[in-house]
Amino acid sequence: MSGYKKILPTIKRIAVLLIGAAFVLSCDNDLEIASNVEVRKLPSLTVKDFRSEHTDSGRLQIIITAPLLERYTRDVDPFSEFSKGIEVTFFNRVNEASAYLSADYAKYFEGKKMWELRYNVKVRNEKNELLETELLYWEEEKDRVFTDRYVRITREDMIANGIGFESDSRLTKTRILKGHNTSIYVDDER
Repeated sequence: MSGYKKILPTIKRIAVLLIGAAFVLSCDNDLEIASNVEVRKLPSLTVKDFRSEHTDSGRLQIIITAPLLERYTRDVDPFSEFSKGIEVTFFNRVNEASAYLSADYAKYFEGKKMWELRYNVKVRNEKNELLETELLYWEEEKDRVFTDRYVRITREDMIANGIGFESDSRLTKTRILKGHNTSIYVDDER
């Protein structure tokens, strides 16, 4: 019995060490898994004071600027996020700025080729008409711009508003889906 009493503390120490090692190893694996999950949520590219100029056949078409661009490519559907806002200037055939777009938040889904613009969205087209809303989608391949939210369109002679909107990307074929019958015509005689 006296030999058993001498070995028992050693066995207890070994057991405590084995349990502690198993705990540490299992925690280490959990940390590794957790860190991999967290890494997938991080952007694969971050750009401050982003500026991009798009040309076609040497002709300037678009300038995009944003305080912050974050690109996420580890997701099933890669996307770019402009969490601090975006401004876009469109140019006509003679390289004059002809249309503008701004929003406090934007997201571009690469696979769908679709833009989501949110918060204080303003679009001014070539005719100097202004569209204002809080949410606007642009499907590039379908050349379709739309929303189901409140919109306000200000033209030289009229202000129209309603719920829901759709148009082509140049805002030449606009349609308010549910008008409020509150169009205001501006009187040129002053």
